[in-house]
Amino acid sequence: SVSGANVVQPNELKVDFIIPAGSGNGPFLNDVQWDPTAYENKMTNNGSNVWSISFEGVSAETYKVKFAANGNWNDNWGGTVTLGEWTDAVYNGGDIEFTVAKDDSTVTLYLDLSNFDYASKTGAKLKIEVTEKEEEVVVPTTPKDILDAAYALESGSALEGTYTLTGIIQAVNSAYSDKYKNITVT
Repeated sequence: SVSGANVVQPNELKVDFIIPAGSGNGPFLNDVQWDPTAYENKMTNNGSNVWSISFEGVSAETYKVKFAANGNWNDNWGGTVTLGEWTDAVYNGGDIEFTVAKDDSTVTLYLDLSNFDYASKTGAKLKIEVTEKEEEVVVPTTPKDILDAAYALESGSALEGTYTLTGIIQAVNSAYSDKYKNITVT
């Protein structure tokens, strides 16, 4: 802290831009490690001082991140997070650690400075959302595809939808329900 007759303590922070910096790996943080000047990671301000950025194709692992203002560490926010929930962002706080459970996920980072009070260094909020890529559902269409899909089912599982196979059964060499436990022939 500096004091004196001509010293003016700032009571607000002018934020020109926010850059998340942390343990970048692959698509997360564009593979940049702990660099508050990594302009390729510059967040978008929605106009009300809520900043966001998304990264697609993120691998399953644990990451660390902080939010740095104006290209340096002088003013930054860290803290703890519960994925998908707004929580307090701590001014000059510790690293934010979070885990991505599945490969090829999308990670969206948010920093809300709309209620940040520079004098008390409180009021900022953060949120991290991880969206897992939905698995593509392949609908079997040919009799062979239908049987292959049925044989591949795990115990207790069923194909979605109703399928009708027509033809002539020439022989049943084993009881399907005993051998495969997932097909019933009626």
